[in-house]
Amino acid sequence: MITGQKAIVENESVKLLWDMRIQTDRELAHNKPDIIVFNKDKRTCLIIDVTCPFDHRVPEGEREKIDRYDELKWELKRIQNCREIKIVPIVIGAFGTISRRFHSWLTQISQDLHFDLLQKACLLGTARILRHVLNI
Repeated sequence: MITGQKAIVENESVKLLWDMRIQTDRELAHNKPDIIVFNKDKRTCLIIDVTCPFDHRVPEGEREKIDRYDELKWELKRIQNCREIKIVPIVIGAFGTISRRFHSWLTQISQDLHFDLLQKACLLGTARILRHVLNI
């Protein structure tokens, strides 16, 4: 988590958890997604997890994220009494590759998110790692 950032942001209609371990009645191998958004009015939940793997692993990365949080999805449905819970994998390859389903995943989060900004962040992260490794 970024220092100075709040782990929970909440208003009367939405609660957002950032990089928090979710306590459940039974032990889960994966209970700490990047972002969880609870819509209190609609009683829905989005489990959002972000990754930037090597480009050839983008489709596999999407499947892994969906499979990884499936148990958490059912636990949250029971604990939080949510009507609908969606797992939204945001997977951008280290050099900018995306899957065919990427835009449909993105629209489940918001109509206002711009793909190019997410892709730029991933590419800048890749450049930072390469500079560090190559001592440039």
